[in-house]
Amino acid sequence: MKAKKLILYISVAITMTINVVAHPCMSPYSYCANNPVRLTDPDGQDYQESISKKNRTITLSGTYYTTNEDATSAQKSVDFWNKQSGKFIYRVTNRNNKTDVTDFKVNFSLSVKKIGESTDDKQKRRLISSHVMEDPNKSGNGYSVTADNNIKREDSNGYTSQGKLITIKESKKDASTGAHEVGHTLGLDHFSSGLMTPGEPDAFRSDEIEERYIKMIIENPLKGKITKEGGAPCGKGIIPRESDKIDLEIYKGTVIKNEQYNE
Repeated sequence: MKAKKLILYISVAITMTINVVAHPCMSPYSYCANNPVRLTDPDGQDYQESISKKNRTITLSGTYYTTNEDATSAQKSVDFWNKQSGKFIYRVTNRNNKTDVTDFKVNFSLSVKKIGESTDDKQKRRLISSHVMEDPNKSGNGYSVTADNNIKREDSNGYTSQGKLITIKESKKDASTGAHEVGHTLGLDHFSSGLMTPGEPDAFRSDEIEERYIKMIIENPLKGKITKEGGAPCGKGIIPRESDKIDLEIYKGTVIKNEQYNE
């Protein structure tokens, strides 16, 4: 059997440099918000989990950057989660000593930051993305409302990209869609019931926040885990260095409703 010669003709120059004329949006410094001096490298962190063994609290915080015209919708969506504060207890039990039990009250501290006005969708996305990347606490997210026809999927009222950038249909800006998408930034994928069902309307969709939601939000950062929905990552939680820690190899966590909670 005769060996065949393989001849390679290179007729096109290959370069690692981006053609800024052909691709003006693909700056080599996009990863640091086009500011190579700061070199702020986005790490996908979308919320913080602060544990206080002294106060017996777990506080989940994050910032949602939005334009002035979308701020009302964004505030309503984060307020939905903030109103869950105190409703749940995260109970940790020593796996080798069942009498060693500690209850932590779960609080939400999500905030909205207005970053100016923009009616152009592309400009809005760039403005929001730059603020998210430069968030000083590394727990920044974006929130924007767009015309219904900009979201092509008929069964979708909104979506969250990169686990941190929320986009909502104009017709759904006052519905529970925003709170649902905030749930994705907190590391939640879809569930069979409650707020986080895949579709809306849905026979099993409600405004209920289930115990398993809270467990996932709390334990993902403790495990260094990122949930995925349809192959795409949901939000990533981090635990600040100054925070206390809970070792899930020693302790088992359970979420229960706080019977002492008063509206």
